[in-house]
Amino acid sequence: LVALEKAIHKLSLQSGTAFADALGGAVAAPRDGAATTLVVFLTDGVPYCPDVDAERARTLALAERAGDLGLTLLVYGTGVSYDEAFLRQVAEHAGGGSRFAHLSDVSALGAELAREIQLGAAAQASEVELAVLPAPGVSLSEVTAMLPAQHDVVIRGAGSAGEARERAGVVDARGRAYVVRARLADASVAATRDVARVEVSWRDGAGAQREVREVLVELSGDAARVSAPDAMVRATVLSAAGARATMRGDLGLARTLFGSAGNATMLSALATLGTAAAGGDEDAARSLRTRVMSPGMALGTAKGDE
Repeated sequence: LVALEKAIHKLSLQSGTAFADALGGAVAAPRDGAATTLVVFLTDGVPYCPDVDAERARTLALAERAGDLGLTLLVYGTGVSYDEAFLRQVAEHAGGGSRFAHLSDVSALGAELAREIQLGAAAQASEVELAVLPAPGVSLSEVTAMLPAQHDVVIRGAGSAGEARERAGVVDARGRAYVVRARLADASVAATRDVARVEVSWRDGAGAQREVREVLVELSGDAARVSAPDAMVRATVLSAAGARATMRGDLGLARTLFGSAGNATMLSALATLGTAAAGGDEDAARSLRTRVMSPGMALGTAKGDE
């Protein structure tokens, strides 16, 4: 703590808003390779420099570099003047457990960081990587990470060649949860079909680990053999769709989806923040988008780990 206080006292104000210089300094800073490193990126504005496009490109490249080094970026915007879409890009380029959030009140940052540090101290695994590889005749429609915060995992390639891979980084006490939607080219034949292979690698106290699981589905034209939808999976899928609807601004559809999922928490948020956002309150709109994508919020009553 003494070293941290000394470092803080050495900080000085400068003109301009140089995102890349700030992030570059954090990426280049010495760190303990055995510890989880959190980088806090907080702004109330946009890049202010001679070449804004170059500044944005440098910032995104540095965010990717941070992810490669195993750093977790906690990206925060406050006020209503910053570029929300760009800050979300910064967190997405860093990958892993990095995420963006809107802060209506900067004084809440202390409690937010204390929670993140506490969770990081209980990390269960590091260097976690996930791959979802479709079987022949199967294509991935979408892969959505639900924990620690909701985001889409990029599918690279098309059809059976389309793979979803994510560098999840450090897994803390919240674990990881994913929703995968896949399409079978021919689902008319009653049989047990290979849908995908899921590969997970990580490092824990016992060293490097790797696990591979095959995902199978039984196709049948006999309705009596079709099992009822799992309540947790159903709630998770509906809540994920509700979160997407909220991000698009379709709050009516979001209410329907969250209601069908039994997600009372998000229904309450839509009733308060959603009403304010519809009335033109931009701070409320940004708070709602953060709330719906925050750790586990869209899961409602459904929870899961990797």
